[in-house]
Amino acid sequence: MEDLSILLNDLIPAIKGKWCLWGGGLLGLHRDGKFIDGDNDLDIILFDDAYIDYDLLDKESIGSQNYYMNQKIYRKGKKIFKPKNKWIEYCSFIRMKDENKGKNRAEVLRIASNTYSQDYIKPEFTECFIDVEYIKEKDDRYTPQYFRKCYFEKKEIDNIIYKQYGNMSIPIPSNLDIVCERHFGKNWRIPDPEWKY
Repeated sequence: MEDLSILLNDLIPAIKGKWCLWGGGLLGLHRDGKFIDGDNDLDIILFDDAYIDYDLLDKESIGSQNYYMNQKIYRKGKKIFKPKNKWIEYCSFIRMKDENKGKNRAEVLRIASNTYSQDYIKPEFTECFIDVEYIKEKDDRYTPQYFRKCYFEKKEIDNIIYKQYGNMSIPIPSNLDIVCERHFGKNWRIPDPEWKY
């Protein structure tokens, strides 16, 4: 977890515009006051015209890779991330594309089998990484492109709050209890050792 904290601390000065923490990092920070032990990534979302100014990152130690559904920011020189099942990961990516909404499993598998050999991305990012998702407002909600079940109400983002973690001031959405229940279920307050963050 220390590696993730240091990586996020190094990334924050390069983030220009409105952003916030989400995913398992948000859950851990709200529920436990720290990132979740054993979690190997953090998730951040950039809103509207926000971006990462890569000229402000130490390119000798920090890398970036576009990887299917988002971008990975990682610490160079660490162990390369190895997906558990590259084929299932790729099929999930194909299934989440807008043009494949409503297609059944057989149709998704057919599309994936026709494109896998040329579209497969070999991971360069390490086991300690930050997922960067870009989202925009639509119908008074902010919805990540590939994670449609997760969303933020406009008021939750318009009223961003800041949580202190070490020497970092991390922006997080307001109404955190509601956000955590929406994203992680009614039992979000109880750590689940079987759940994969």
